[in-house]
Amino acid sequence: MQGKTNQQGEYESSYRDFVVAYGSWDINPLELTNPFPENSSAAVHLWIGCEDRIVDTELSYYLARRLPWIHTHEVPYGGHLYLHDKDLCGMILKSLVLGEKPSFE
Repeated sequence: MQGKTNQQGEYESSYRDFVVAYGSWDINPLELTNPFPENSSAAVHLWIGCEDRIVDTELSYYLARRLPWIHTHEVPYGGHLYLHDKDLCGMILKSLVLGEKPSFE
């Protein structure tokens, strides 16, 4: 029974992300303003799973090119649910907290 619950949650998460990626938004993401206007070294970090088949990676890159305070990072073998991989999460956390460059091997 527990396995079905976890699987259900994954499907719900994927559906929610699908709606966010392709649904109708009340805002234009290109009109977002820098949340750190007083701190030029602060940034929003966007981790992109290169094997994601739900969220269009090109859309993420496009937004980051238009909004320079968004820094993108590629997870070469990461799919849509890469955050469920504790090793990947550990690398991302170390990158954000300690400034270590992730080693995706």
